[in-house]
Amino acid sequence: MQITRMDARLTISGDLTAETVCEVLHAIQFPPQTLDVSEVDIGDGPAMAALTSALKRLLLTGHVLTLVGPPQLLVHNLYRVGYYPYTGLQVEGLRQDEAYG
Repeated sequence: MQITRMDARLTISGDLTAETVCEVLHAIQFPPQTLDVSEVDIGDGPAMAALTSALKRLLLTGHVLTLVGPPQLLVHNLYRVGYYPYTGLQVEGLRQDEAYG
């Protein structure tokens, strides 16, 4: 897992699992304007749930976020809980890759 912050852009790459998700949740506490997850592989359900919840909390506060390269399942989860497309979330480059697991 690699996390890089440059100005208002947070880039995450590598395998996101229940063991590594805490690093990402800590980084998101300082909200970026752009979150690039195009090189993230979400490896399990708990990691997906934790990331979805963290993004929900950001959006609930009125934060505007551009999500770059998210897997389709992440955006679907945000849609299911009513946070996409009705909030300040913009999606660029939706991935059509396989689900976690």
